[in-house]
Amino acid sequence: MRTLLVAVPVLAALLAGCGGDPAEDLPDSRRTVRAGVEDVASSLQGTAEVVDAAGQWSVCSAGTSHRLEYAASLGLRAQGDPVALVRAVGERMGKDGWEVTAEGDTSVNLERDGMRASASPSVSDHGQVVVEVSGGCVDGSRDDVDSLEPQPIDVG
Repeated sequence: MRTLLVAVPVLAALLAGCGGDPAEDLPDSRRTVRAGVEDVASSLQGTAEVVDAAGQWSVCSAGTSHRLEYAASLGLRAQGDPVALVRAVGERMGKDGWEVTAEGDTSVNLERDGMRASASPSVSDHGQVVVEVSGGCVDGSRDDVDSLEPQPIDVG
């Protein structure tokens, strides 16, 4: 009986602490990634022309829809060789505090403040480079977001 008397208040405290909405992190994740991609676009002024920017939610794992990730991408018009632009993007982002985590022949991966970024030539448009920024998976479900479709981002 004594164990039950101790366990009930502990269980109640645990449940009260878990009462938060897991989707509360969703707006912060979205805001953080959008701010990151806006900073990248601003930093790249003079290096490349931003031709489009969009962000979207995706489900992190095919097995469950209880974790979502927000990612945004910038389409950059290459003036000349897209691979040279990828290198220039990596250098510029490195100067802005992004850490280069991997560099391939035609791509660069970076990290900063819990965000990941990559730059590589576009598969669909050979004159463009795509920079993708993501914030990692957060608790939430498809029901917690307006849409899983891409939404434009105004990067100025």
